[in-house]
Amino acid sequence: MEFRTFDELLETAKKYKKTVPCALVGADSENNLEAVLRAHREGFVRPFLIGDEGAIGRCFEKIGEKSGSVRIIHAATQKDAAQQAVDLVRSGKTNILIKGNMDTSAFFSPILNKENGIQPEKILAGFAVYEIPTYHKLVAVTDGGITLYPTLAQKKMLIENAVAVLRRMGISCPKVAVLAAVEKANPKMPETMDAAALQEMNEQGEIKDCIVAGPISYDLAINKKSAAIKGFDSPVAGDADLLVFPDITSGNIVSKALVYTANGKIAMFAIGAKPIIIFGSRSSRAEDKYRSLIMATTLGGRESDDH
Repeated sequence: MEFRTFDELLETAKKYKKTVPCALVGADSENNLEAVLRAHREGFVRPFLIGDEGAIGRCFEKIGEKSGSVRIIHAATQKDAAQQAVDLVRSGKTNILIKGNMDTSAFFSPILNKENGIQPEKILAGFAVYEIPTYHKLVAVTDGGITLYPTLAQKKMLIENAVAVLRRMGISCPKVAVLAAVEKANPKMPETMDAAALQEMNEQGEIKDCIVAGPISYDLAINKKSAAIKGFDSPVAGDADLLVFPDITSGNIVSKALVYTANGKIAMFAIGAKPIIIFGSRSSRAEDKYRSLIMATTLGGRESDDH
């Protein structure tokens, strides 16, 4: 099924009636803590709060909440907090991690450590879902947050990772738009050559369970009238489920523009590793973090014993 809004996704999540564990790493983060406690009150999550216990306590006071109903795991350093979170994943106590008030490098370091056994099998990728007032359904994007300048092979993995998530959302055959400035392959524009190659891989069955169109411009991917005017004939045109960016810069700019100038709502996390990882800017709103967490519980949460 296709979700038109996050409210529809929330209603689906409520039907699960299942509380799943999550770990907020660097829990002295007001926006993240507010999001986690809201999801906890609503019965979606059972949180572990990892970080400096005193700082976490002060954060509770700032947001006017009490800490009695959640478990706090003290960690003196960011390195220790991140490692304790990874240990929870390895022991099966959670498979949702949330980056709180800590450096990105410190957070991801133990996750990407091969000895820990939770590093990505293919590629760790940023994945976001948007509700845009001018679009008829939720649309996903990759990668505006992790992969800097993906190679053709990496773009193939980005698509495969994202398609797997979209299929778990109920979209049986996601429509994938590999974005560029134009619709024709041009050797002077390497991203168009990659896009054409990815479409060919899809047509030959190397990229499965989706329909790939590329190169395709942003307007054609989300607007059927624009596609008709330009004579671009593809089932992806005007109905894309996934937008694939050529690099992190274009992805980051478009993603922030959707939120800050187009009134877009966002849920964002990293995919490809064993846990689902909620991350993003420290300035992200509590509402954005909450949506990300609800989506994570719907896609990958599972109950585990708290012991």
